[in-house]
Amino acid sequence: MHNPLTQADQTPFDVLTEAGKVIAMRAWATRLAGGTVVLYDEQQNNIAEMRMGSPAFEPVQKGELRAHPIAPEEGANADAVPIMGAVMTPEGTPIFRLPVHTSPGKLGIALSQSSVELGGQVRLDALVVRW
Repeated sequence: MHNPLTQADQTPFDVLTEAGKVIAMRAWATRLAGGTVVLYDEQQNNIAEMRMGSPAFEPVQKGELRAHPIAPEEGANADAVPIMGAVMTPEGTPIFRLPVHTSPGKLGIALSQSSVELGGQVRLDALVVRW
């Protein structure tokens, strides 16, 4: 029978065992310690940046990687609605691109507000990655 999921449609996680997925997530968590979460609007303008701690993430549980709390950051770069975020290493290499929303239980980046104001505070409520 033909598999409708082609190689091009697969993510790196699709070819790993469960143990392999946990190892990969732990490696990413280590690599992201002290990294940055950058928020972007629809035009892909950088509207805010938040520094992650070290360690950046809690231990992997039930296929999820959850960031430790990130302190609110002052000084948003624009009045905008963030729609996407990039989680980057301390050197600026993007590792994850995630949707932005206001629901802490969902996959992605949850903010306490749906929009940010120029110079205003940005508070990240949750950052969740799942395989």
